[in-house]
Amino acid sequence: DGVLSSTVGIPEAILPLTDRICRGGIIQDLTEADRKRIVSLLRREYQNGRRAAMLAAGLPDEGGLALVGFIFLATSLSTESAMALSELSAAGIRTVLVSDMNEESAFAEAKSIGAAWDISQVITGPRLDNFREESIHRAIPSLRLAAEMGQRHRPVLISELEQSGRRVIAASRDSEDSLLSTDSAINISGGEGGR
Repeated sequence: DGVLSSTVGIPEAILPLTDRICRGGIIQDLTEADRKRIVSLLRREYQNGRRAAMLAAGLPDEGGLALVGFIFLATSLSTESAMALSELSAAGIRTVLVSDMNEESAFAEAKSIGAAWDISQVITGPRLDNFREESIHRAIPSLRLAAEMGQRHRPVLISELEQSGRRVIAASRDSEDSLLSTDSAINISGGEGGR
């Protein structure tokens, strides 16, 4: 007689809200072993360049949500992106790919187009928040991918790159991206109202 509510979104946001799992149409408690298997599955899918959406449902009077399933989407940057990065590299221009995707998914994509080849070349927004200044300066020379970069992280990243003596060209499909609101030497947008 209750009203069923359903939620679809990124697993990292929904999984902490789930305390049950639907197996063969039967709702059961979600165990710690289940959580570990789910995290392992997600990590494997992210490393294979897929994004995940999690579906959970529940009755408001029953507390938490029940995991119903996942949808995995193959994501890949275009061949044109890989070619552009290759041409920039051949011209002696070092690129840093900035992404809002989780670290594993972003790294799989970056690796697939040759933008990064080792996880040590990755920084995330949350790590950037917690880095000391000297740690940031040590990370910048090998940086190839900035993942989990929210809008507030991007200007900080640009500033750090510029302070390390790099000239920054910011490019984005989104004309409202905070990358483009920095004082970068050149800003490029593929979106409407681009700069």
